[in-house]
Amino acid sequence: MITLAGWIGSKWEHSHELSRKVIHIGCGLLLPISYWLQLPRWIALTAALLAIGLVLLNYQRKWLGLIEDVDRKTYGTIFYCTSISTLILIFWNPDPVAMIAGSLVMAISDGLAGLIGKGVQSPTWRFNDQTKSLAGTTTMLLSTFLILMTVSHLTGNVLPIRFALLVSLIVTFLEQWSVYGIDNLTVPIMTALMFSLAANSDQLLAFFSNTVPLKTLL
Repeated sequence: MITLAGWIGSKWEHSHELSRKVIHIGCGLLLPISYWLQLPRWIALTAALLAIGLVLLNYQRKWLGLIEDVDRKTYGTIFYCTSISTLILIFWNPDPVAMIAGSLVMAISDGLAGLIGKGVQSPTWRFNDQTKSLAGTTTMLLSTFLILMTVSHLTGNVLPIRFALLVSLIVTFLEQWSVYGIDNLTVPIMTALMFSLAANSDQLLAFFSNTVPLKTLL
């Protein structure tokens, strides 16, 4: 991913944001791919923890300037690796679907929101000293909703549309509150927690869907 991002950066001028998002999206996809390949949990967790160490070193030494090449002070890459480690630690065995949902929203929704928000002209506003746009926020909301519904149906977890919309609204707000890149931690973990809560609570599902409990649908 770093090699591809570096090639993009050298191929096109003013493509720093695109290069960073290639790493952001690509590395986030590694978690569901690792689970799909049935890698042992300890290997995935070790790799994630090692990534935290390397990112911390890079933050101090600036070996790979591309990763930290942004116009604001941020610890986003550190939070990113920390969130992956947390997802593996908490959800790998008991609820891998929630883990996958969290990682996909972080990788795809947050990544696309950044790209489209800067690439498409739309109304903007300031929130906690961060510039946000209508295009980026809309992308975050819609892509999160689509990811949740897609993961839900592909895995057989019946997630009510209204609950998926609620989760999408919450994580979109968390993405707005992205001081120092903290959204790379709050967005995936909140997504996974709420997805897991819904998938394992028949009462919650019945409340949002007004249908029969989940167990009778499987």
